[in-house]
Amino acid sequence: MPKKDVFIIEGLDIKLDELFNAFGRNKDSVLPALQLIQKRFRYLPEDALDFVSKEFNTPLAKVVGIATFYSQFTFKPQGDHIIKVCRGTACHIKGADSIKDILKERYGFIPGEVSDDGKFILIDVRCLGCCAKAPVMMIDDEVYGDLDEKRVIEAMERYTG
Repeated sequence: MPKKDVFIIEGLDIKLDELFNAFGRNKDSVLPALQLIQKRFRYLPEDALDFVSKEFNTPLAKVVGIATFYSQFTFKPQGDHIIKVCRGTACHIKGADSIKDILKERYGFIPGEVSDDGKFILIDVRCLGCCAKAPVMMIDDEVYGDLDEKRVIEAMERYTG
C-alpha cells in the first residue's frame, strides 16, 4: 500500500515531506515532530501519536511518554486563543483569583474548557515568570501585567472586537 503524502485530521493536514525534510526519520526527531503537530493542530490528536510512532519507528508508549512529560503538549482541542492566568505566589497575593473571576463572569470562561464559540481556552499556570508585574495573564504570546478589571477588559477587547 503506498504511503499517503499528507496526514489529515479533522480537515487539517501536515505534509509528510514537511516533517521528514525538517527532522528525518529517526527517534531523535519525535519531539520536534510532536511540536510541529501541536503547533498545526493546537493539540496532539490520538491519530497523530500513532502516526509518529509508526513513521519514526518509536514505540507508542515512548511517544506518549514524551508528550505527557512536556507541559507544552495537550491532548484535547484548544481554543483559537489560549489565556493563561498566573497562579504563582506573587500573582496569588496580588489578586489572580479576581482576574479569573472577571474572565468567568464577563466572558463565561471556565478553566480548562474551550469557550462555547471555540475561540478561547482559560488555563491556570503555576508561574509565568513576570512576578514584578503581578497579577499577570498571557493571551497567546502576549503578556498582560499589573491587571485590574479595566486592564483585563482592555486586553480581551483586542481578541473579542
